[in-house]
Amino acid sequence: MVSPPLPDHSFAVYVSGNTGVPPSLDFYETHLLHRPRSERFRTIHADSPPSLDATGDFMNLSRLYEDALLAGPERPCLIVDEDVLTYRQLHKTTLANARALQCLGVCPGDRVAFHMGNRLDIAPLCFGCFYIGAVAAPLRCCDTAPELARAISDCGAKILVIGKEQLHTLPAVRECAPGLEQCFVIGGDPAGKIPSWEEQTLGGACDPPLPHVSADNDPAVVIDAFTGADVPNSATHSAHSLACRARDYAATLKLAGDTRFLTAATLCHGAHLAGLLLPIALCGGAVICSRNQEPHAMHWLMRRWRPTYANLPPGLLRAMLDAPGFDPALYAGLTALYVDGDKIPPDLDSDYAAKTGGQLRKAADMSKCGG
Repeated sequence: MVSPPLPDHSFAVYVSGNTGVPPSLDFYETHLLHRPRSERFRTIHADSPPSLDATGDFMNLSRLYEDALLAGPERPCLIVDEDVLTYRQLHKTTLANARALQCLGVCPGDRVAFHMGNRLDIAPLCFGCFYIGAVAAPLRCCDTAPELARAISDCGAKILVIGKEQLHTLPAVRECAPGLEQCFVIGGDPAGKIPSWEEQTLGGACDPPLPHVSADNDPAVVIDAFTGADVPNSATHSAHSLACRARDYAATLKLAGDTRFLTAATLCHGAHLAGLLLPIALCGGAVICSRNQEPHAMHWLMRRWRPTYANLPPGLLRAMLDAPGFDPALYAGLTALYVDGDKIPPDLDSDYAAKTGGQLRKAADMSKCGG
């Protein structure tokens, strides 16, 4: 197939600083998808593959999934139980979230908080923030209302997007976080009082936003840590540091396009976005998670999606090994199984080896990167 010529407002022209239109999926498919890999890279950035370029003239974390979108738009990016988000859908919904945030007056550097359990919406909402230069502030779904209010006030969020399962915390949060300007719900409000985020992303008067060009030290993600005390304890990470971390995680773990990474974590946490979603999107693989962190749910995911990597807490893995009808074949395809904590319990390590023939690794080893 002969590739069509690049239009005047191509992605290459756009990222060099000239006025143009945001790179739509139609543009990718029409002008780049069928080009040779090396030619696509030269077109987008003259020096290096875009998804590995953390310091180029167009620094935007939403570009991390660009290579995956070009290589396999129908491959899964995020799997939550039976629900699947492909890279094509990720790109489309990222632009929709970016447009919605822009229409609401969110500017580069503004904080956008989100508080929800595992669901597909987390990825495009996060990348939508990156796209316009806003700072993503994912709040742990296990937080109580006072903790949430403290975290929102600490990070200075002006908008909160909350899952319907967490709506019960909202009245107390609003009372204790007066700086919060707008709240939206994902999944619907039974009482009909909270506006729907899905309706915001359907489009409207705003044109598609232009991707923000971030400086190396521009903030990108707020990671809130639990201390058990009513004191601020959040850290802000820059776009550059997150891009470097994603690159180094992907290289250290040898992630690839066929990687399917099972986690029992709740993705609505800055550390999990930085350590899982971003490096997996960079390599074109998929994150697999569940709304139910029980042994039977994890085994169902393993049977259904055949992960190649896994990261589990020791208590959950112990329950999985002791579960009725344990099937060692489910673990045969794992390249590595990482266990949370600084030290693997010796009895868990030996029991896992006896039942599966495999060897456990410490989750701390996942972050022993060079960047």
